[in-house]
Amino acid sequence: MLTESPLMRDEKQPLGGAVVVTVDSSRTSRLDVEVLWAHTTDSMCLGYMSTADQQAKVCAIRPALLYY
Repeated sequence: MLTESPLMRDEKQPLGGAVVVTVDSSRTSRLDVEVLWAHTTDSMCLGYMSTADQQAKVCAIRPALLYY
């Protein structure tokens, strides 16, 4: 179990997040990219950039605000 890990023994409430990116290149005219995320924190930030971009893009996610 995660809470039994020696790295987490001092944590009263373990928090974490995950990002999954899937790419479907089966279509020859288009590349479909899907980004999924999950987190147990109050917020999470994602940053990304391609070689064609001059500047990185950032997305801040605060689930509590999505429902208002």
